Amino acid sequence: MVIAHDKRALRELARERRRQHASDPRADFAAVVEALPAFREAASVAVYLSFGGEADTGPVVARCHALGKRVGVPAWIPGRHEYGVCALPSGAALAVGPLGIPEPAEKVWTDIAVYDLFIVPGLLFDAYGARLGHGKGFYDRILAQRKPGSVVAALAFDWQLSESPLPIEPHDVPMDFILTPTRRVKRDFY
Repeated sequence: MVIAHDKRALRELARERRRQHASDPRADFAAVVEALPAFREAASVAVYLSFGGEADTGPVVARCHALGKRVGVPAWIPGRHEYGVCALPSGAALAVGPLGIPEPAEKVWTDIAVYDLFIVPGLLFDAYGARLGHGKGFYDRILAQRKPGSVVAALAFDWQLSESPLPIEPHDVPMDFILTPTRRVKRDFY
């Protein structure tokens, strides 16, 4: 299939770019997220816990807790080979999940449909809201279960924005916003 081949090549390109561009520890993603109206209005936020060069979500999680927002994070569901969303209360202990991704040490599962805002990672994004992830579909399956009207925002460095449209498939869930340290890209529709 041509799309799968194109995505595979783009993933390799993105991984090479990630190796070339060290994450900027000064990038203030908490401020960028907080400027988003959907964040200010959200009572509950599902946000990834960053690792491996991804945009740092630690300050975003801390800001959610400081504002009294309910926080959920992806966590591995044993025996099902997929992710769900667990509550992450302030001060909760973290553990490393089976794929090397941080997750709550104590898992308290939540309904994905309770979250107003989803903050997700990715490798590449385009102005049409397309997101290229690592190819396992974990986030697309989570996002397919969200409630109508919830907002999906991706955190990215500027180098992760593609000037060209990315290949998409029917199961790919588009982003409403891509937030970088220097700009906010609202999805342009095809």
